[in-house]
Amino acid sequence: MFPFQNIPKSLVVKYLNFADKNKELNRSEVIIKLIIFDFVIPILRKYKHNEILEIGCGQGIHGALLSLFGNVKITDLAQTENWMGDAASIRKSVLDGLAVDRVEFMSNDGLSLPYPDCFFDVVYHNSVIEHVPDVVAFNSEIKRVLKPGGLVLCITGTRLLCIFRLFRYYLCRQPLQFFINMRKMSHYPKIIRLLVSENAPEKELSISSREFYKIIPRLSHYLKNPAYNEILIRTLATESGLSVNTLLSGVAKYLETHRLARVYLYLLPVTHGQHYRGIWHEYREWGINNWLKTFKEADLIVVDVMPYRFQHLLEWTPFRILNVIGYLLAIPIIRVINKSIKVSWSSEFILVAKKK
Repeated sequence: MFPFQNIPKSLVVKYLNFADKNKELNRSEVIIKLIIFDFVIPILRKYKHNEILEIGCGQGIHGALLSLFGNVKITDLAQTENWMGDAASIRKSVLDGLAVDRVEFMSNDGLSLPYPDCFFDVVYHNSVIEHVPDVVAFNSEIKRVLKPGGLVLCITGTRLLCIFRLFRYYLCRQPLQFFINMRKMSHYPKIIRLLVSENAPEKELSISSREFYKIIPRLSHYLKNPAYNEILIRTLATESGLSVNTLLSGVAKYLETHRLARVYLYLLPVTHGQHYRGIWHEYREWGINNWLKTFKEADLIVVDVMPYRFQHLLEWTPFRILNVIGYLLAIPIIRVINKSIKVSWSSEFILVAKKK
């Protein structure tokens, strides 16, 4: 049975054949992108959408799909996450091979959008809002570039996704994960020293235990991918009242002289969003009502909230392809129940909001 209701079979085949011919793309990831977009299409069909913006475009799959509905511009950080590989090269290949019309890319600084006021009919973003330092400011910036009556489609996670990630990617992997972290993170003091070596502070300050344990859940994201998390390290430095290099030098010194701090780092469950102060802070912030509040505070009107993804039920195997097959089989059931169940019972949902 073909599970897609809104994407033609010929288009699905085209995307999968393209993924098979391009080693940089993961076939299972492309299928997940198609599943997501199959739920998005009915929303797009309801509204005017001549000018469309995608924020956090990654490898460009959704940007190519959005080109079916209007003039598309896409944006992302100049430095993307490590798992995407050479995102710029992959994105160009995807857009050249799959987009039905020219899609224009511009990089952004993660804080502001490089577009004029009241320009877009639709702003779309998937798994982006949980990575920004100030959600209300992010929504306000989206409101700025939307035309009056314009639409924002936000896809993000619920508290169930936080719980799922904690169990699957942390508790279910112990104690193996501890030893993996011990091997990887034992190099962190050296990594930090290298990061500050070219512009080391004149005087190295010691940081207190309280300061260390306050920032380390967020700092661990920076140490894994410094270029991608430049905003994060600047935020931490500002909060600490120190320069970036002084802060990093203090952390390196603390890790070198406190063995228990290193053990804590090896055992630390990592948040999905890099700006959260720990897993419990992330859990609190991912409440449905809290997400709705951030749109209201930006003066955006929420018109629909729709659950669509259930990782906690369908993605427990270690094999991505098996999880994808489970999703494909479950899509007809999800379509039946997604309008009648609580959003908080899903792991991810689609939020639709309008500018007045």
